[in-house]
Amino acid sequence: LLKYSLITGGTASIVIYVLIACLNKQIAAVFNSENIAELAQIAEIGLIIYFAGSVFASVNAIFSSYFSAIEKPLPSQIITLLKGLFIIIPAIYLFSFLLDMTGVWLSYVVTEAIVFVIAIIIYSVFRKRTLAKMQLEMENNIQSTDEMSE
Repeated sequence: LLKYSLITGGTASIVIYVLIACLNKQIAAVFNSENIAELAQIAEIGLIIYFAGSVFASVNAIFSSYFSAIEKPLPSQIITLLKGLFIIIPAIYLFSFLLDMTGVWLSYVVTEAIVFVIAIIIYSVFRKRTLAKMQLEMENNIQSTDEMSE
């Protein structure tokens, strides 16, 4: 189920991003009724940059939900706190200082990308531990069965 969620979420995010990238001028115009050229330019660029993080964000949300669903709240909280507090705030300050408004947009993408990598690592460690635990249990069950048959 996790695999299908990741595929569906990732695909939907890519489709949405492509639509936003193709329609960024029209979307920005909806919020710029006074046709201010500078505002339009900022919004058009911002939409393309900001929504590049949507694929990472969807995967991060799926991993966070997955860990909550299997009653593993710590990994879920780590993912949520990293993206919502511990990475985004320093990223906004750093990137806005370095790149002005473009940096503000980019801070979201960078935050989601960093959390994406961390979420993959957390999941990989969790999966490895779970598989090792399952293998040990199977070996113990086989050993118990062998002892009972002797």
